[in-house]
Amino acid sequence: MSGTTIRDQLIANAKDVPSLIAAAQSVDPALADALTPKALVASKTVWGSAVGLVVGWVVTKYALGWDPNTCAVVTGLLTLGLTAAGRALALSPISGLFKKGIPL
Repeated sequence: MSGTTIRDQLIANAKDVPSLIAAAQSVDPALADALTPKALVASKTVWGSAVGLVVGWVVTKYALGWDPNTCAVVTGLLTLGLTAAGRALALSPISGLFKKGIPL
């Protein structure tokens, strides 16, 4: 059986999302991970944006020697772009700030 057929069988046999996640954890961990919601603080997108903010500001201020206003604008735009890209690439849904939610 191919991977697609196994995944199709898992989805067809599931009665709801929690049972699908439970069945997929042993057979298709990537599917289970993509369906399991996370807390925002557990997401790498938050911390990636914070690191991008610090690195962007240090580079524009010290490596490029730009004035503070230009540093702030460029760093803000870079951080905004990193945040949007991180959320677009993240597979797991965000369900809360500090506690992960239950699958719908």
